[in-house]
Amino acid sequence: MVRFGTDDLGRDALARLATGARISLTAGVLSTLLAMLVGIPIGLVAGYYRRWVDPILMRGVDVVLAFPFLIFAVGLAAILGPSLRNVVLALGISQIPGVVRIARGETLALRQEDFVAGAIADGAGDGVILFRYILPNAANALIVQATVAIPVAIIGEATLSFLGLGVQRPTPSWGV
Repeated sequence: MVRFGTDDLGRDALARLATGARISLTAGVLSTLLAMLVGIPIGLVAGYYRRWVDPILMRGVDVVLAFPFLIFAVGLAAILGPSLRNVVLALGISQIPGVVRIARGETLALRQEDFVAGAIADGAGDGVILFRYILPNAANALIVQATVAIPVAIIGEATLSFLGLGVQRPTPSWGV
């Protein structure tokens, strides 16, 4: 049974839990936003330009995917140092490969559709095709990826804070 009262130093445990939720949610949302901002354009470009761009970008993504998510995040956080900003960077960079794979897969599927062929026939440039036609149609899968990535990032932040690589005491966090 969980009882909220005060800890050994007289601090309110419920207030610290609520403040820790703010820290953890901030880390989860910002790291996912970072991963989306970096990963979506890379995935779009990799899926649209097939010849030599796709293999180069995807081999880089495969190298990062060779490491488990939390191991990679722990390594980055250890290199960057303990702080909320560095946790967001470490978790965001760790999530980029998953976003790139989803965006690339959607782009590969959507570039074969008739509306893309119609846009090419109308003389639309590559940037217009990517960001006006393909990205809005890929948004559903990317939004689902974001909703799955946020809880993973929250657990990652709690793990990093528990290991001493996240926010430092006395700042409350779900991992501390």
